[in-house]
Amino acid sequence: MTADEPSPTRASLVLRIRDPGDHSARGEFAARYAPLVYRFARKRGLQDADAADVTQEVLQAVAVAIKRLDYDPNRGSFRGWLFIMTRNLLINHLNRQARQPQAICPDSLARDRVDFGAFVRTRRQDLCDLLR
Repeated sequence: MTADEPSPTRASLVLRIRDPGDHSARGEFAARYAPLVYRFARKRGLQDADAADVTQEVLQAVAVAIKRLDYDPNRGSFRGWLFIMTRNLLINHLNRQARQPQAICPDSLARDRVDFGAFVRTRRQDLCDLLR
C-alpha cells in the first residue's frame, strides 16, 4: 500500500454506510474512496469531468449495493469488491461514449477529425487487457 492510499477498510464503516441516515459514515466513505476511484478512472484515460462522473456513479451504486453486500473480510476485501464495481461502471461509461453520435466538424477541421468511436473502443480494449 502506498502513502496516498487509505488504511484498510474497517468493517464497522461498511456496516455504518448501510444506514441511509448515517451521514457521517457516508461522508467518511466518500472522503476515503472517492479519490481512489477518481484516480483509477484518470489513470485509465478519462478526462477530468468523465472521471468525476464515474466517481459519482460508483458512489451511488455503492449506496444501493451495500445493502445486499454480505461483507466477510475472510472471503475477499472490500476494496476488491469496490474495484470490480468501479471497473464495470468504467466500462459501461466507455460503452455509452462509443454509442454517442459524433459532433459534425466544419470542413476546415475535417482533416484533423478523430474517429472517437474507434478511440473509445481501443481504450476499452486496453482497459480489459490491463485488468486481465
